[in-house]
Amino acid sequence: MNALTLLAAKVDQAARRSPAAQTSPLPQLNASLKASRSPISSSFATFSSFARSILAFVLRILLLPLKITARCLYRNVFSRFSLSKPPISDDPRTPSSSDETEGSMASARSVFSISSTRRSPRTRLSSQSHASLKSPNSPDGLETDWLKTIPHPPRPLIPKKMPAKTLVLDLDETLIHSLVKGGSMAGGHMVEVKFDRHAILYFVYKRPFCDQFLKKVAKWYNLVIFTASVQEYADPVIDWLESDRKYFKKRYYRQHCTFKDGFYIKDLGKIHDDLSNIMILDNSPRSYISHEENAIPIEGWISDPSDLDLLCLVPFLHSLRFVTDVRTLLGLRLMGNRDPLRL
Repeated sequence: MNALTLLAAKVDQAARRSPAAQTSPLPQLNASLKASRSPISSSFATFSSFARSILAFVLRILLLPLKITARCLYRNVFSRFSLSKPPISDDPRTPSSSDETEGSMASARSVFSISSTRRSPRTRLSSQSHASLKSPNSPDGLETDWLKTIPHPPRPLIPKKMPAKTLVLDLDETLIHSLVKGGSMAGGHMVEVKFDRHAILYFVYKRPFCDQFLKKVAKWYNLVIFTASVQEYADPVIDWLESDRKYFKKRYYRQHCTFKDGFYIKDLGKIHDDLSNIMILDNSPRSYISHEENAIPIEGWISDPSDLDLLCLVPFLHSLRFVTDVRTLLGLRLMGNRDPLRL
C-alpha cells in the first residue's frame, strides 16, 4: 500500500509540473475566432463609423440656423442692458439684486413689445414709448438709435384731394350749330330771339354725343359756358341744353369778351385766378389767343352726323383732371408745328 501511495503521489506531481496541464482552452478558442473573422465584417465596421461622422455633420448644419438665431436674439435684447450685479453695500438706497433682475426683465419685455410692432411699417411710436425703452441700469444718454433711422413714407405723386378744375366750353360750332332757316337737317330745336323788337327764329342742332359728353364731364369738372354770342340768343339755347339737368356753374357772353382786331377774345382770368386749373374747349383759335397753354382745340361742327370729336375727348379729359397744372400738358402742342390734340 505504501508503494502504491507513493506512485500515485509522484504521478500527481508530474501532471502538475507539465505545461500542458497549465494551458486553458478558452484563450485558444478566442484566438481561433479572431483568426476566423472575414474581410466583410471589417468593412462593415468601417462603414458604420463613416456613417456616424456624416450624421454628426448633417446635424451640425441643421442646428446652425438655430444657433445664429439665438445669437442674434441675445445681441438685440440683452446686449443693450447691463446685467452685471451691483456691488453689495449697506446703504438702504441701493437696490437689491432681486429689484435689479425685475428691472432688467421689464426692460426686456418692453423691447420685445417694440420689436413686434416694428414688423408693421405703419406703426408710429410716441415719445413715451421712446422713454420706456431705456434700461434702469443704463445711463440717460443710452437710447435705441434704430428708431430714429426709420424713414418717413414717401410723399404721394398725386395729392389725396385734387382741387376741382374748371372746363370752359364754347357754344356755337362746338356744342351746337344754329341756322336761321331749317335747312336740310330735320328735328332742330326752334329758338325765337328778339333784337330791337324784331323776332328772329333759329333752328338749333346738337352736335353728336353732346348730351353724353356733358353728363360725363360734369362729374369731373366745374363746367362754364363762354360764348361770343349775345345773351338774348345764348340763354334760350343753354336752357335747352340743360333741359334734363343743370350742367353749367356760370355763363359768360359777348359782353365779357375783349374785342380786338375784329375778334372777340375770351379772357380766362375773369373766370378763375389760378390758370393751372382751368382749360377752354373752343373751335376758334382766335378766342383763346391769350391763353394758348390752356386751350383744347376742336374742329368746328356744322352738319356732319358721323362726328365723333366730343366722344373721343372723354378719355383725355378723364386723365387731365389728375394733372397738377394743365398747362404742362396742354402746352406740349405748342412745341413744334404738330398739334397732337387736334382731332
